[in-house]
Amino acid sequence: MCSNFNYYYILLFWTCFSYAQNNLTYKDFNQIDLEDLNTEGPVGELMMKAHLHTNLDSTLYFISKAELLAFESKDTLLLPYINYHYGFAYFNKQDYLLSEEYLNKCIEYGYNYNLNGMLYESYNLLALINKYQTYYNTALDYFKQSLVYAPAIQDSLHLKINIAGIYLDTDNKEMAKLYLDEVIEFNANYAKQLDSYWLIYAYLNYSKLLIPYTNQLNYLLKAKTTAKRLDDKHLILQTNIQLAQFYLENKEYALALKENKQNIKTAKAYKFTDVLLRAQLIMAQINSELNNYDKTLKHLDTLMQYEYPDWMQFEINKLRYTNLYNLNHKDQAFNIAIQQISYLDSLLKVSDNKAYAEYAKKYQTEKKIKENELLKKDNQIQALTISRERTKSYLYGSLAFIVLIFSLVLLHRYINKQKVARILSVKNNVITKQNQALEIANKTKQKFFSIIAHDLINPFNAILGYTNILQNDFEILSNTEKLQIITIINNSSNQNYTLVKNLLDWARTQQDAIVLNKTDFSLKKTIIHIVENYNILSRNKEINTIIKIDENIKVYADKDGFKTIVSNIYSNAIKYSNKNSSIVILANCNQYATKITIKDEGVGMSQAQINNLFSIATTHSTKGTSNEKGTGLGLLICKELIELHCGNLIINSKHGKGTTLTVSFPNKPH
Repeated sequence: MCSNFNYYYILLFWTCFSYAQNNLTYKDFNQIDLEDLNTEGPVGELMMKAHLHTNLDSTLYFISKAELLAFESKDTLLLPYINYHYGFAYFNKQDYLLSEEYLNKCIEYGYNYNLNGMLYESYNLLALINKYQTYYNTALDYFKQSLVYAPAIQDSLHLKINIAGIYLDTDNKEMAKLYLDEVIEFNANYAKQLDSYWLIYAYLNYSKLLIPYTNQLNYLLKAKTTAKRLDDKHLILQTNIQLAQFYLENKEYALALKENKQNIKTAKAYKFTDVLLRAQLIMAQINSELNNYDKTLKHLDTLMQYEYPDWMQFEINKLRYTNLYNLNHKDQAFNIAIQQISYLDSLLKVSDNKAYAEYAKKYQTEKKIKENELLKKDNQIQALTISRERTKSYLYGSLAFIVLIFSLVLLHRYINKQKVARILSVKNNVITKQNQALEIANKTKQKFFSIIAHDLINPFNAILGYTNILQNDFEILSNTEKLQIITIINNSSNQNYTLVKNLLDWARTQQDAIVLNKTDFSLKKTIIHIVENYNILSRNKEINTIIKIDENIKVYADKDGFKTIVSNIYSNAIKYSNKNSSIVILANCNQYATKITIKDEGVGMSQAQINNLFSIATTHSTKGTSNEKGTGLGLLICKELIELHCGNLIINSKHGKGTTLTVSFPNKPH
């Protein structure tokens, strides 16, 4: 009996201990005084030493001591921050794999314990890791995840400066300008709200987007003035380097030389090797432009004494080849050319490998994010279950100690059974959903190949057949017959063009390959232009198109995507309208959205037909009122493009009484 009592006592103790463990709390970034970690107790004192050390090995030593003390003393409040500091230290050591490992732990803490500050900082650092490895798509995904948890608008703007930097690195200046315009506008309206360091990088990046000489120079000088105000020597040199590069690109060689000589002198004085390398390269470029071939080679020789980054290799080889060739050292120039070709080949291989690696990395990232979200939901369910059982324990508190122990034993068994049942239920649901997704994918594939095999080949058969007739019997055919054949060929070609375009548009939406470039543009002018493209089709059926749109209404959308949407809807309206009928195009707008309505008097649709419109697996085309052919892809593409715009599509139709389609586009945010 004593043995049984001890067993139940241990079981009760373990249950209480497990419950306490599940209710651990951790401190988020906004709950820690990062300037004075000593206030966080002995663990905080060790983290303060780690924070203050500039030697990374010393930093890691104090972090490990803080972690060990946290577990020994059961003072685990700073554990998420300790893991983040590990990740940050390994990031600075350029050990990106270890850094990512610790940051993923931080993200788990963030999701499990609602540490939004930890999620913001961790995703931001993961983005920087991927940016420095040129995994730009993965970096963009992480920056956008970090944006979700940005604690203040200034923090979100800092992220947008980084995002703009990626778009500049990938030569997408339009997207870069969208993000930087927001930063510059905010700074103009709310001076001194942005961190000066970030503002300098915004100015430097923004100068690269401006065309007029004076505008570029203005933002470079703004960056230089701000850096001087901070008295940060390294940052001042970085702005001066970009200024020298600007003078060089604009052929202001005297100014470039003057600026860059001072850069070299200062970089040597402060031992800023990274800036010194860039300054030496710019000096070589200036002398090359001035035909000072010997001086150019001298500066390149100076560069060779250092360990320079990979991106400089191409420019060094190019300069060395040009100047050796101009000095008539053609054998040496030829050897440099061979080195350059080998270097470019190696870059192509690295680029291919990085492309595959980035794809795999992006897949793992998305998978990890989904797993974290599921984990968060599981933890919430578990927390609710524990809370419920705790309430039960209060109700049974008046019972005798032995009765309570037996109740807990029974409860423990019950929880185990429920847990097993819940796991089985979840797994069954997952399997069911996967089977449904597989079935839809198979139907989609069959429909896709059916369209290619039938609808794509048949018009080509007609084209080939009639072109053979023209080739063999051209002389004996009358002009009327020739015109009829040409008309058939033209119709078949148009049919194939529309089909291929729709297939490509649909495929791009499935692969998330469409990037929207939203702008404000005149709604009425665009609608008129679209309608004019279909004048021949509407005249053939004697259809009257009525446009009732105010001249001043503008729509905020991707113009090409908008044209595709309206063109598909309008061409469908013509296709299914009877002769001598009307099509009415209306528009209205409010403070939230702009709505476009296209109403025809055609054959209409049943509710069953409407329900099957938006799945390639179930959709099928019906012939128009003049036996026009189609693929059934048009409205499917429209719906996916509208969803990309965060818009809405409403269809009202009755069989035999026409169809009304209303498309809404959200207005530009202010």
